[in-house]
Amino acid sequence: MPTACQRFFDIPELTASLNLFLCTKDRNQLLSTSRSLYKVFAPLSWSHFNIKLVLTVGRLFKSPEAIQSLAQHVECVQSLETSSFFFKTYMENILAFAQIQQLERSSLSDTGTGTGGAVVTAPPPPKWLPPLRNRSMIFDVFTLPPIAPMRNLLRLHCCLTRLEMDGDKLGLRQSYLICWLLRLNLRLTKLHLEGLTLSNALLVRVLNRTLPRLFQLRDLHLESSCEVSMDAIKSLFLSCPISLEALSLKFQLDDNVAQPVPVSDTTVVLEEEAADEDGDDDEGFPVVRRNGPLPNLTKLIMPKHLHGYPTSIIEFFLRDCPSLQMWEVPNLESMPVSSSHDVGVLLGTFNPKIRQLTTRDESNHCQEFLNVIKSMPPNQLETLTALRYSDNTPGELWEVLEPHKEVFRELVILETYKASTLTFQQILRNCPQLTKFSAMTIHDQYAKLRLEDVASVVPWVCLNLTHVCLTLDLSGTGAGRKYDDAVKVVKSGRIPLPFVWTAQEQACWRQLETMYTQLGSLAGWVEKIEEFWGLGVGVHARGADHVEAGGGGVDGEGVACFGDDRLFG
Repeated sequence: MPTACQRFFDIPELTASLNLFLCTKDRNQLLSTSRSLYKVFAPLSWSHFNIKLVLTVGRLFKSPEAIQSLAQHVECVQSLETSSFFFKTYMENILAFAQIQQLERSSLSDTGTGTGGAVVTAPPPPKWLPPLRNRSMIFDVFTLPPIAPMRNLLRLHCCLTRLEMDGDKLGLRQSYLICWLLRLNLRLTKLHLEGLTLSNALLVRVLNRTLPRLFQLRDLHLESSCEVSMDAIKSLFLSCPISLEALSLKFQLDDNVAQPVPVSDTTVVLEEEAADEDGDDDEGFPVVRRNGPLPNLTKLIMPKHLHGYPTSIIEFFLRDCPSLQMWEVPNLESMPVSSSHDVGVLLGTFNPKIRQLTTRDESNHCQEFLNVIKSMPPNQLETLTALRYSDNTPGELWEVLEPHKEVFRELVILETYKASTLTFQQILRNCPQLTKFSAMTIHDQYAKLRLEDVASVVPWVCLNLTHVCLTLDLSGTGAGRKYDDAVKVVKSGRIPLPFVWTAQEQACWRQLETMYTQLGSLAGWVEKIEEFWGLGVGVHARGADHVEAGGGGVDGEGVACFGDDRLFG
């Protein structure tokens, strides 16, 4: 290796800066280039540790060299993506050695002999962490050598699953182990946890004590299959550190719990936590309640509530988010019309920077959601995302979007359930800033957007579109039926006759040509067309990956789907 390169890699700061721009493949190539580069990049190659798949976990635990390398570089791990298959074994390994070390220290102090113990010093487990119950469990984890706990994590993504073979059917032990790992990594900036047992009061209390100590946390995602009480949700929200920028609470509210207290009383510390009857913490993690707002929070996803939130609880969340830009509107079905308007007023009062609204409400008609948009000031809404939408009257959605047409940039609807085409036509005609346009349907029989609906809008004013995702009814071209007939003729051994197009079918093909001409004029598209028979043409796009047309409509005549796979990733 040239001397100049050697000098570059001898400077840790320069090497660390270069590592930010390298992918795993690049690091592996550098590791195999020379011994000197191996010494430099071996620790950096462990900075992001992704071990989710069962197969990968099995290969790791069966390889003594891999385990030894992990033990040597565990302090280098800054980003961990894992699942229960690795996490449970790894953390119980630490817990087992911690218990053994405690017994050794106790016996040594009783006999008055010198110090001793395992090679790795494990931190003492907290009181609330259930110990390994029997010798067989301890023996299982001792099949691995002692590995130190990760203490330098900045990002953690862990998906917990219920492993019934160890008796922990609810996954509670794993949830406690997660909290222990969090307390060993107080510099976390991104935390994504799935499968937490948040129905357990003690676990929620431990989590409430832990979150305030994560002073640098910016992104928090908590997901649970358990129903969670309103008191637990409020306590979790009040425990979030002020550094938080994005908060996603993906679980369902327990409707069997008593109704929440009024907003004026929600800042009072809950009696369950104030009493601390269990004495569940003695490590300097007191109950801390945030007295002010979350000044940096820009994204908020509230828990799901099947029967809808009262306005007071929505105010409880929104008033603490003055910088909010993206909000997933919860179910407002039980609200009267006046109350849903009040939610829009709350957004204008507490969240003047709001720009993006999403909804995952599975009901076909989102009248309450539209009322929220109606109450927003003009030219404020930039992005609208909905799981399912159905018009009550033609053009109903466009009526609420029209005041924002000068700044509106993105519309994504996964299921346009019986939605009228007027809204989509008006958006193409009147929204010059539009960059992403998606109007899809899962069920072909509900594809209401026809070729003439799109072709009649030409020219579009949204020339900066980079992502287009549409479901069009192409049955008028007759291509699907004629193609199927031709296939049958070929299979019978005869020569198919040339296609004969009716005047109506020719008009549909001209409309298809008009639409493709319009797509080709967009600034973000590449002039590359690839013919294929399924139905139509595929246009490859810069930023949009691809546009496809595929067969399989209601009557076998074809429904075209144009779009980007990443829209719903």
